[in-house]
Amino acid sequence: PSLLTVPSGTADYHRYAYTESGVSPRALPGQPGLQYVTGSDEHDTQGHLISDVKSGIPVWVAERTHMMDKRMRKLTGVTAASRPPVFEGPADAALTFVAWGSTIGAIRDAMPLLAAQGRSTNLLHFPTVFPLHAEATRAAIAKTKKALLVEGNFTGQFGRLLRAETGIHLPNTLFKYDGEPFYPHELVARAREVLIHG
Repeated sequence: PSLLTVPSGTADYHRYAYTESGVSPRALPGQPGLQYVTGSDEHDTQGHLISDVKSGIPVWVAERTHMMDKRMRKLTGVTAASRPPVFEGPADAALTFVAWGSTIGAIRDAMPLLAAQGRSTNLLHFPTVFPLHAEATRAAIAKTKKALLVEGNFTGQFGRLLRAETGIHLPNTLFKYDGEPFYPHELVARAREVLIHG
């Protein structure tokens, strides 16, 4: 999406104006006749803080609700502009790696090694983690025979997000959290375990 800006010298500028998309036009720092405003506390449409002093006053309680509704409308546009999960590799693979981010390269290197051993794998790649394309994710995972969730963290953060957003739990995992990258041989070994026992 493109940056929405206001013309220099606009009268009655509202930095956080209500819009259908939730995205408000903004002044850029140094723009003539306008004040650049950005605040982390709750604010009204002009950027005046309303978080503490005006707590409990009905009109400002409603204003905070309107501002939150406005922020959440942005997610529709962000979701539409982001990419859903995509498959790489044979559609009828016996095992699907589920991954995002820096794990992808090692998985792409591991897949032909597994193919050379007669084990068909593919990759369900999430180019965007959030907002998650929940329906596309459900449909994609429904096409898998066995799935192996690969993550570079201790707690399986992406798996938790999948479960929260889609209700899907992926029990077969490979988590690495020693600060080192994944290596193809690690993925090959875990994929073989899942194919045999998982």
